[in-house]
Amino acid sequence: MNEQSTREIWKAVLGELQLQLPRPTFETWLKQTDGVSYDEHQFIVEAPTPFAVAWLERR
Repeated sequence: MNEQSTREIWKAVLGELQLQLPRPTFETWLKQTDGVSYDEHQFIVEAPTPFAVAWLERR
């Protein structure tokens, strides 16, 4: 999967998450993330801070 389609998929995922999560949660933890790669069964997400990385890893 190329970088362009990975980013497009992640944008679609973010759109769904924005509808399902409380606004403060989405804005704090997900809004500034980016989908960077997909390998078989794992989607790699880049987060802007170590706190956001830790939050995502726990979910």
